[in-house]
Amino acid sequence: MVANYEYYRDEINADQVDIEAIKLIPADYAFENTVLPIKVENNTMIVVLGTKTDKTIINTLKFITKKDIVCYVAEDELLKRNIKAIYEVASIKRAVEDLKLDLGKETKKHISEDTEIVNAPAVKLVESLLNKAISEKASDIHIEPEERDFRIRYRIDGSLINVFTLPKEIYNNIVTRIKVMCNMDISEKRIPQDGNFTHNFENSFYDMRVSSIPTVNDEKIVIRILDRYVNYLDINKIYFEQQQKSMIDKILKHNHGIILATGPTGSGKSTTLYAMLKELNKNNINITTIEEPVEYMMKGINQINVNNKAGITFARGLRSILRQDPDVIMIGEIRDEETAAIAIRAAITGHLVLSTVHTNSAFGTINRLAEMGVERYLLADAIIAVIAQRLVKKLCTFCRKEYKPSEYEARVLNLNNDNVKLYRGEGCSKCHYTGYRGRVPVSEIMYVDDSVKQAIIKETLYNDHTVNNDMINNCVKLVLNGLTTTDELIKVANGDIF
Repeated sequence: MVANYEYYRDEINADQVDIEAIKLIPADYAFENTVLPIKVENNTMIVVLGTKTDKTIINTLKFITKKDIVCYVAEDELLKRNIKAIYEVASIKRAVEDLKLDLGKETKKHISEDTEIVNAPAVKLVESLLNKAISEKASDIHIEPEERDFRIRYRIDGSLINVFTLPKEIYNNIVTRIKVMCNMDISEKRIPQDGNFTHNFENSFYDMRVSSIPTVNDEKIVIRILDRYVNYLDINKIYFEQQQKSMIDKILKHNHGIILATGPTGSGKSTTLYAMLKELNKNNINITTIEEPVEYMMKGINQINVNNKAGITFARGLRSILRQDPDVIMIGEIRDEETAAIAIRAAITGHLVLSTVHTNSAFGTINRLAEMGVERYLLADAIIAVIAQRLVKKLCTFCRKEYKPSEYEARVLNLNNDNVKLYRGEGCSKCHYTGYRGRVPVSEIMYVDDSVKQAIIKETLYNDHTVNNDMINNCVKLVLNGLTTTDELIKVANGDIF
């Protein structure tokens, strides 16, 4: 059957798909049968089908749409992804139109604000925006008012991507709906507010952390998306060099001491610690965490939220945890002298402690803790290892193209072979025209052996830069293997390679 149809050569994206065509074929049927309607022309509908299509599907399409069907085919996996993404966009566009129509009716009827709160179009639009963000693997949603309209941006792979610009007339309804979902005061627009709610999408639960703040144009809303469960987290699936994987196995065999993850905001520190906790999580182990806030729910682990209003600080919570017979303790962040002192003491007295410190290198972590008043001999005794990491953007495999490196790039990468080829992303709809899709960590691990212990005590640690070079060298490998770019390498190196 496929042989009778021409392959669809154009790139498929939401902008080229006719929303009137989408309306004629239900989403469930389209996804189940790998059918994507492209456009309607008079009495004819153009559709793209999967490679396993048959005459029954075409006859059904004729019956559903009451149109003649012109068929093209495309690869099944790619087409299914496109169907899902395009129907999500279409759902949002339809919800916007429905909400505008609904507002027109309400204006005529002078319906009260209480009725506006629960109007179905606003509910549907917010749900569609959340679902699309999760599908796109966004970490945050920014809902930003401007003078005449408002925009929706998703943070994907660390960068903000503009996904929709919508009419200002529906803005208050969207904000009100979100505030209702997270129990914010809908009448208060003069001060910042925080809230949260849970969202169910495709049988998975997501915690949505909401922040509102007044701007000159109206309230701005930011929603942080957190996958509630971390069943997908696996220390073996996090990208580490083979030597580093062996080192982590060695680190996790310790039954006391402190393991620290360090790096700037958004560098994947928490993900690495959670993956380690999952590896340590056994029936005969008591694991307790104190976090601000708890980012992921983990079965078999006791998780505590910092609550400053109730007096549960990192330090006070940690003291209480130590009376709970813990084997393993995870502290969201060591950020003050008191927490640092208690954490180090817990590590020395027979507990395995995991935590993060906000510094830029493994070496810098030692100095940061020393500045917090922890004696260097205690640091040398307590610390098992420091893992410093960054997240670099991965090249999009759909638009990655080979090219010959420039003289500058050859110098940066120390290339001696003229035949070496590098890659860059041209930009396509799959990567939002950025050239990147996904991220991968690059790390350095400082294992505190006897020589490092002495260097910590004598304050000579910075004389040995081999660990710091590991992060740069690992990133160079990613560039040469076509996984990332020299631009990402330069960000990681922060000038250290010049």
